[in-house]
Amino acid sequence: MKIVPDTSVIVDGRITEFVAEGRLAKADVIIPVAALAELEHQANMGRETGINGLNELVELQKLEKEGAIHLHFHGNYPTEEERGRIDAMIRDVAEEVGAKLFTSDEVQAQVARAKGISTLYVPPLHEEPKLEILNYFDEETMSVHLREGCTPFAKKGKPGNFSIVELHDKPVTEKKLSELTHQIIEYANRDTDSFIEIERKGVTVAQLGNMRVVIARQPFADKFEITVTRPIVKLSLNDYNLDEEVKKRLSNYHRGILV
Repeated sequence: MKIVPDTSVIVDGRITEFVAEGRLAKADVIIPVAALAELEHQANMGRETGINGLNELVELQKLEKEGAIHLHFHGNYPTEEERGRIDAMIRDVAEEVGAKLFTSDEVQAQVARAKGISTLYVPPLHEEPKLEILNYFDEETMSVHLREGCTPFAKKGKPGNFSIVELHDKPVTEKKLSELTHQIIEYANRDTDSFIEIERKGVTVAQLGNMRVVIARQPFADKFEITVTRPIVKLSLNDYNLDEEVKKRLSNYHRGILV
């Protein structure tokens, strides 16, 4: 089989998944250079989708060396004017080489079929994504702090009465942090109560239900690290023992943020 994958299946790791299942054994996998350029652009912006996609391409290179697939690159880097038509350039490659387009983007699949391009469409993954970071929490955990090359720590207790606890004596590796990051991004994109709030070069901020996640890399941080916080108690204004006049002013007259 000869396939041309688009960025949707590269980022989700569907190619290596299909190879492991024997569904793409000895297949010719042709990566559009436009897809590579898009992943490179995303990675340079510090976005985890780009980093995950490039990691998948590295795994495909390993499969090529093992003889599991035949890996090729085809096409040209997009010009500035072509940046907005990456999907079209990927379809063009499939058409040029006479390969089947492999995608989990329904619109991409429909456009390809409309053009008469042979298409292998697989729905996006819908099973409950793993969230291994939860294994670091118990009912007393306020936050978890993971840093490359350091042992993991957690803040346990409640506001005003907490302690910092070492969770185990094994340093967290870059590989483990990458796995956790992939799970966090995947969960944020699929769970209706979760979302990516900020994605900048070297930093990603996500909300996973009631948990706040900050993922930092160089150049934002000197090492790869993940910090996850969650509320233990919910306080009201009355819990802060404020003067009645202050509470009255905050409630009736002023707007802003109380720090």
